Amino acid sequence: LNPDHVAAYNNRGNAYARNGDYDQAVTNYGKALELNPDFAEARENLEIVIQLREAVTEYDQATRNTPDDPDVWYLRGLHHLDDRKDYDRALADFNEAIRLAEDRAEIHYDRGRAHFRLGDYLSAYADYSRALDLNPNDHIAWCERGRVHQRRSEHRSAIADFNQSLRLDLNYADAYQLRSLSHAALGNREPAQADYERWRELESGS
Repeated sequence: LNPDHVAAYNNRGNAYARNGDYDQAVTNYGKALELNPDFAEARENLEIVIQLREAVTEYDQATRNTPDDPDVWYLRGLHHLDDRKDYDRALADFNEAIRLAEDRAEIHYDRGRAHFRLGDYLSAYADYSRALDLNPNDHIAWCERGRVHQRRSEHRSAIADFNQSLRLDLNYADAYQLRSLSHAALGNREPAQADYERWRELESGS
């Protein structure tokens, strides 16, 4: 309808970038800037997606050059997980990293994140539990395992994990927010309200 719609090219670039199609993203951001060279958002998006495209090339090269190094698989898995939102590829890379280094708590934790985003809560629970076996002082892993319980409507188990998270870090806001939800689901109104208020305090910095 409007071949010169600058914002549409930028937004289509965003869509391609989120799907991991960086070449098409670059093309669309470039078209937006061709039509409006002063479009700062498109220029910023173009710079970011070029960096991401270069990162993919570097990670792929690293896995070919040093395939027995668990870190290269782990780092590429993090890239797929956090930058590209490609959870299946992230999972495949974390699997390889764990095959090479089974005793790395952080890899199990991040594989748990990938399983969680794919809706495989049992596998996420297993990964978070293994991460906690290896590093029981990780308050974030306790909180994330509690989140798994919460998604499965296992609110008492969720609260137990949130409690442990807060024993390790009394100011971890996410644990208060999530524990508030589980208390509310169980009808525990006063603890739910107290946790909610504490979460708001921490989030506001007061």
